[in-house]
Amino acid sequence: LESYFNAEYRRIFFGLFFALHTRDLIVTIYFTNMMSTNKLLQCLVLAVIFVTHSSAAEFDDFKNKKYMCRPHSCPGNKQSVPKVPKDKTKPWFKSTGCNDMGGGGLSFMSMDDGPSGQEPHAVCCNEWHACYQICGTTKAMCDEIFGKCAENVCSNGPPALEEQCKKTTSLSTLMVQMNTDCRPHEEAQMNACQCVSAKGASKKREEYLRTFYEQYSPETAEEKVPGLVEKVSSSTPKLSSLMRKLVSKFPKSIVLQKSKKKSMEDFINMEYKQAGKKPGKDDITLDEEDSDAEDLGTEEL
Repeated sequence: LESYFNAEYRRIFFGLFFALHTRDLIVTIYFTNMMSTNKLLQCLVLAVIFVTHSSAAEFDDFKNKKYMCRPHSCPGNKQSVPKVPKDKTKPWFKSTGCNDMGGGGLSFMSMDDGPSGQEPHAVCCNEWHACYQICGTTKAMCDEIFGKCAENVCSNGPPALEEQCKKTTSLSTLMVQMNTDCRPHEEAQMNACQCVSAKGASKKREEYLRTFYEQYSPETAEEKVPGLVEKVSSSTPKLSSLMRKLVSKFPKSIVLQKSKKKSMEDFINMEYKQAGKKPGKDDITLDEEDSDAEDLGTEEL
């Protein structure tokens, strides 16, 4: 490498290698603004070769068996039950849209020309994010449901647009399938669940379900909740299955927020200013999009 690249290109190559290896490829946005096209492609090819070689065992493992992530669990005789949000008047679940579904480095692949939330399968993406945040779900369950949802969106849409729809949704589906990182789901479950004594678990599940109905369908709460409680209060997985259906029925329980890309955009803008470089005519003028991004951060579905 020393004989091929100068010091700057060596630094960028190892940055790309680190980004690939740690699955944080979104930083390639930064590199595309700092390098010429030819050198960038050369660095990318070499970095991919290095990472592919170093991660061969992981990909072989992915191909040979279904990747399983641990569900939320509690010590001793305690049971895992959902937590009512501290501010229950705000949307209970958050989504960063279809452009932030791969986890870490895979998210860079999902960038498209349109704004997040306008994709044909946007509702599937939002419900996938929410699924991760429903106590009692598993990563495999949420990922599988997303794939079926995206497929149904295209098959049930206008026949003339089905092929284009499949092309748009296929990348998100591939990213979800290829992502073996359990941490996003585990962290979401840690925030969504709490451990309580077995004696008080049923009461906590009933409280959660009743509070949700009071927030999103108060006119039907007294009619619906008692019957549903009888069916799901004995088990958090049963309640989670019901909650997935309720989230789909009441989309206002999900709020669309900005993804981690916004912080990277701010970083790129700072680099431009410090370097005294002005974006070219083909570059994205990030400052001009700040107002739209701010609106996106507060828009409810």
